[in-house]
Amino acid sequence: HVGGTTYSNNTTNWGTNPISGNWGAVTDTGTAQSMTWNGTVAGVDISAHHTVLREGLYLEIVVTLTNSTASTLSDLYYYRNVDPDNNYYQNSVFETTNTILSQGNNGTGRSEVTATQPDGSFISLTGFGENSRVSYGGFSNRDPLAIYNGTGLSQSGSTLSDEAISLAFHVPTLAAGQSTTLTLRYTF
Repeated sequence: HVGGTTYSNNTTNWGTNPISGNWGAVTDTGTAQSMTWNGTVAGVDISAHHTVLREGLYLEIVVTLTNSTASTLSDLYYYRNVDPDNNYYQNSVFETTNTILSQGNNGTGRSEVTATQPDGSFISLTGFGENSRVSYGGFSNRDPLAIYNGTGLSQSGSTLSDEAISLAFHVPTLAAGQSTTLTLRYTF
């Protein structure tokens, strides 16, 4: 979200305010594989470096936002969301128990929301930093301000339902030429 407009590179909003970008080559160190997506939108260069450990059960994404304009940008938001019912075809259940474990501004510097299905399948979204917030509710959450502020979404407690889980970061200001790094993790 830049300059009051939300941009996306997901299939739901691909035709509305898309972010153009490209994937780089896969790097394999023997213990991890990684790949970087680079894009640009509204004067912000985005580099999203994805890493999966060979023995790990999580995907870590380190996002670098760089202001490529000659002016300070205010109120940037970056978000992710997922419909967590990945085992529907194994157990015919859409519902997940969605639980908020922490918010980044609670002193831990870590936001985490989890989703579990009755068969034990599990996914969490974790954001690192005081500027991260998580939520559950809705289905195709594409408004990073609503995710970050909890508008129409839950930011505490737990529920059993067929709803999405979401994560958003807020960058209050980004000076011309300045970069900031956001780190998030999907755990399975």
